[in-house]
Amino acid sequence: PCECNELLGRIYIETKKLTNAEECFLEALRIEPQRADIIAAYGYLMLKAGQKNKARQLIEEALKIDPENAVVLHYNFFYHLIVNKKDKQIAALGEYIKASGNEERKLFKAGIMEYCNGNFKAAYESLRQAYLLNPTNEGILEILQIAEQEADILYFPQRIINKIGGPIVLWLATIAISLVFYLLNMLNAAIITVVNYIILYMYMRITPLICRIKIRHRLNKD
Repeated sequence: PCECNELLGRIYIETKKLTNAEECFLEALRIEPQRADIIAAYGYLMLKAGQKNKARQLIEEALKIDPENAVVLHYNFFYHLIVNKKDKQIAALGEYIKASGNEERKLFKAGIMEYCNGNFKAAYESLRQAYLLNPTNEGILEILQIAEQEADILYFPQRIINKIGGPIVLWLATIAISLVFYLLNMLNAAIITVVNYIILYMYMRITPLICRIKIRHRLNKD
């Protein structure tokens, strides 16, 4: 029953059914509360749900229980990769790679090292080769998408927005500018500002999907 709930939880994560995934992980942990791999997977789920603090707590708990578990190290590395703590990515990667030494892992390691060093095109190529060795590895596909974000022209607006403080800063700036235009009786300018924000927001939501389709298309051609 524990393994079944864990597997279902992972499937629900991949299908974006995060509430169902949480129910499965909680049931699995009710049966075996000290399973480090399930705790780490639950932490990854919290990360996907945007709860970074809880994700960090769960992954740290899993590391305390079993610091050499390959699954735990996998999710620990993904945590640092996604939250963009580059100073900790290489250390987490080193521990992760120790758990496996096959060709796929070597290419994966090379890709991540290139990514951490800012060589995004080289990172993409190494990760692409790793994925071709194991096309069932959705984790590599996810990292390919992250690497693509740093190099693809489609992500240029996101990169600029992230440099100025992220989407929340853009949202607050839009409200402030629109309010100023409104107080100055420049209603058309206020409306244009809001419409531009909505268009940019929709663009930012659609871009990851386009990027993922592009990556799959390239990989299928290979």
